[in-house]
Formats: sequence, C-alpha cells, structure tokens
Amino acid sequence: MIRNLLYKVLFLVRSWLDVLMRQEVLFYLFLAVLMIPNVILSITEPLTTLERISSIVFPLSCYYLIFTMTRRLGWSIWLLCPLSLLAGFQVVLLYIYGKSVVATDMFLNMVTTDAKESKELLGSILMILSVVIILYITPLVLATVSLVKKKKLKKGFLRQNRSIAFAVTLVGGALLWMCYAASDAYSIKTGVYPINAFYNMFKAVSRHDMLQNYQETSKDFEFNASSSHSAQQREIYVVVIGETSRACNWELYGYERPTNPMLKKVDDLIVFDSVLTESNITHKTVPMLLSAASSVDYDNIYSQKSLITAFKEAGFKTAFFSNQAHTQALVDNFALEADKKEYLKDRSKDMNFNPLDTEFLTLAQGVINEGAMKQLIVLHTYGSHYNYSARYPKDMAYFTPDAPYTPQKECLDKLRNAYDNSIRFTDKFLSDIITMLNGIEDAHTSLLYVSDHGEELFDDEREVIFHSSTIPSYYQLHVPMLVWLSDEYRKAYPSKSLALEANSKLQVSSSASFFHTILNVAGIETTYRNDSYSVASKAYKVRPRCYLNDHYESVPLLSLDMSDNDITKLSEF
Repeated sequence: MIRNLLYKVLFLVRSWLDVLMRQEVLFYLFLAVLMIPNVILSITEPLTTLERISSIVFPLSCYYLIFTMTRRLGWSIWLLCPLSLLAGFQVVLLYIYGKSVVATDMFLNMVTTDAKESKELLGSILMILSVVIILYITPLVLATVSLVKKKKLKKGFLRQNRSIAFAVTLVGGALLWMCYAASDAYSIKTGVYPINAFYNMFKAVSRHDMLQNYQETSKDFEFNASSSHSAQQREIYVVVIGETSRACNWELYGYERPTNPMLKKVDDLIVFDSVLTESNITHKTVPMLLSAASSVDYDNIYSQKSLITAFKEAGFKTAFFSNQAHTQALVDNFALEADKKEYLKDRSKDMNFNPLDTEFLTLAQGVINEGAMKQLIVLHTYGSHYNYSARYPKDMAYFTPDAPYTPQKECLDKLRNAYDNSIRFTDKFLSDIITMLNGIEDAHTSLLYVSDHGEELFDDEREVIFHSSTIPSYYQLHVPMLVWLSDEYRKAYPSKSLALEANSKLQVSSSASFFHTILNVAGIETTYRNDSYSVASKAYKVRPRCYLNDHYESVPLLSLDMSDNDITKLSEF
C-alpha cells in the first residue's frame, strides 16, 4: 500500500515537472513570479491610481522584452537571476512589515547585523522562507535543465509574444510619461520596483563606504573639551543604551503589568514622559545618541567622534562594554575611543553563547574599584531584542507561559509575556546599577538610560512585529528615558536637577538631546555642546519632531505615511 502511494506521488510530481518543463509554461510562470512584488507594492504603497498601474505595466514590459530576445529561455531566466533573488528578499520583507520596498537600511542591516541575530530572525520565519525558495529557486533549476537539454521556445510563440511585448512596452512608456506629467514629485527611481530597490542598494553601498572610511575622515577631530567641575571631586557617570524597549510596556509609563517593580521604588528617579527616537534602526540611533549628530545634520557623524572622546579630553577614564556582537556599524568605531572596552560575546566562539546584560555589573564594578577620580562607563545592552525569552534567566520568567513561541499572532500571549519579562529584567539590571552607584561614598554619581528604539507586537490591524520598517510606528518611536542622580550630585548641582525634573514633562528627541544632556550633566564644556538641546538645562527648547528617513534625510515626523492609529497616539503627548 505504501509503495503504491509512493508511486502515485512520484507520478504526480513527474507529471507536474513535465508540464513545467514546457518552455511556454516556464515562460509565463517566471514572468508571473517576477511580478509578484510589483503587484503587492502597487497595493500597499501610497501611489495614485496612475502610478499603481504604471508600477505594474512598465516593469512587466521590460521583463517581457527580455524574455523574447532569444529562444533559449534558460539564458533569459539566468540573466534575470539577480532580480529573482531580489524579488525573494522583497517578498519576505513584505510578509514581515506589510509594506515598502527593500530599504537602504535593510541592505545595510545585512552587513551590520551579527550572525546570531540573523539566525534567530530567519529561524522564526521558516514558512515564508520556504515559500520564497520554492517560488524563486525552482525556475532557476528548471532553466538549468532547459539549457542542459537544449530546449527552445517555438519560433511562432516567440514572434507572437515579441509583438505583444513591444505593444506593452509602448503602453508602459506612455504611462510612465503620464506619471511624470501629473506630478513634479514623481520619480522612477523611487516609484517603480525594482528600480527603486536598486537605487536603495546604491545608496546603501555609498553609506557603507562612508562607514568604512570613518577612521580616516574623523582622525583629526577634537572636541577641545574641558571639565567645569572640581578636579578634586570624584565623579562617575554610567550611560546605558537600551535595545528594542518601548515605553508603553514600562510600568513607569502607565503600563498595567508590573514590569518595573524595582525602579518604581527608586527615590527621585526622573522619568521622561514624551521621548521619541529619530530612527527605528540600531545602526543609526545609537551613533546619534552618542554623538552631536542628529537627523538634521546626520552626515556630520562621519567626521566627528563620540562623547567618549569628549570625556577623555576632559580628563575622564572611559570604558565601553557591549552585549552586542562586533559589526561594521559606527558604534564599533566609537568603542575604539574608550580606554577600556569589552564585548561580552567575545568570551565564546559559540554562536549560541548568550550572555545576559547583568554581566555588565561585574565589569562596571571593576572599573569603579580602580578608583579614578573621573569615570565614564558606557553599557550597550541587548535589552529586549528578539528572541525575547533569551534575554533573561528562566527563573525570572514572571509572566508565563513565555515559551515556546514563533513570531506569529497566534503566539501573541507568549510573545508579550516574554517581552515583558525582558523589560522586567532590565528593570532589575538598572536598579542594581543604581544601588551600586548609591553605595559609593564621597562621589557624584549618575545613571542615564535610554532605549535606541521600540518594537511592534501585533498591536493593531496591521499585525506587524519587530522594528526597522521603512515607515515607523508609534510603538517603534516612543522610548523610555530615565535619569538618576545621587544625593551628593543633587546637592552640588541643584539647578541641573531642577531642570531635568522640569523638562521631563516636555517633548524630547532622544537622538538630538541625549549627547548634549550627558555632557551637561557631567559639566563637560565644548563648543559642540548645545544646551538648547540638553534637558539638564533651563535653556532647553522643544523643537518640531523629525525623523531620519531611509535616504538619510531629516523629514517632519508627521509627513511620513503613518497610520491613523500612530498619528492619534503621537498626538496624545
């Protein structure tokens, strides 16, 4: 019985392969497969009706013409292999984010994301990956077989379809001309796939080259910084960069679940209510947090150094510790500026090695025990990045069940439990640092914390998870930002404490303000410090909210194609 069933399955597969190996069928099959991204993007993107039609017809005409240039269809398919791979990538991203062409930042993420993080993400989307592989690899296999067997399209079929292809090309060209005539803002390099995807790839290569040349372009930079605080007074400043932690899941921000049992007991903790990031991607946000650059002048970042150098010039001993892997992002270059640096993941070559953020406590204590009069410690955490349940020890799984899960809406309860557990673990970690700093006698100590960006967890009808989408959402933008000052510091600099308290209720851009705030709190004087951006100053000014878009342009936040839900939530604070 089993043998008969196997024969039937093999016969069915063979029959399908025989059909697919017919060159005319393969012709239309591959043409249809290549057009899948265009059809989806014509629906998801903010285009006019004319632009939607053009975004399908013009690329279709180009593919059609290429297919009719030779009878050897296998060569045509392999010629378009790069487009096939790009289409597969595009379909996966549409599955994850629901909209937008492959972005410049998404190409950059391919070289600035560590292998373990990529493995975790890819492992969570095996279903769509399998579908994409079948869709886009199968035609390549069939094309290879066609070439080996020297199969050709029939002359009559080719002649007929070439005539149709020329007609479609004329229509596509006319539609494209009409799009340009209808709008001065229209551009083929941003409005038609795959041209816009290749344009973004070109911009990504350009940005990557700028990253590669950073050491050369910034080597002569100096802050000419000095300290306005007493040289005889010991000072310790700890800067913690959070990862993928959104404010709306913090109890301190009104969340109904007890995710901050420790921090809510901390006296005089300053919680900033209305903080937005200017990017939803780590390789852009963290460098802005640690440097004088923001979305409005982002390109300055390639010729300037980070706050670590400013502190060093002012006489501080500096340390940079990271729980993220080495990448080619700017933050790794900033780390090189520190007197002492360590990446927790370097302790093991095992890709599955998963150090917890609390391991920073021993490192920070070791630096403090060295007894330098002036110290800066920067901690780059892994916070709440997916896979959420891997960010805390199992015995701290307060919200259960928190596993097993996949990033599907059907697993939302487990996903949310795991995500909230990761925030609860961050709560303990930050509380432990405050306890450590509070126990140091005769020292002015301070903790400054901010998350790089937030996260989506199937929060509305879009059913989106993760971050890094081309168009951000409220959930990716609203981040927690906290400041804790020791009693000794408050007594020495009461005006800064009062300013922080007063400004905590105002709108703040973390990307624009964090650098200036840290220098202000530490009393670092430099012409690059602008107190109108510092929330530790009475001179702080609220500015229009901006966003660093995928082409590295600063645009008004509300000019983005965000949902009504996002706009409503952003207008609430």
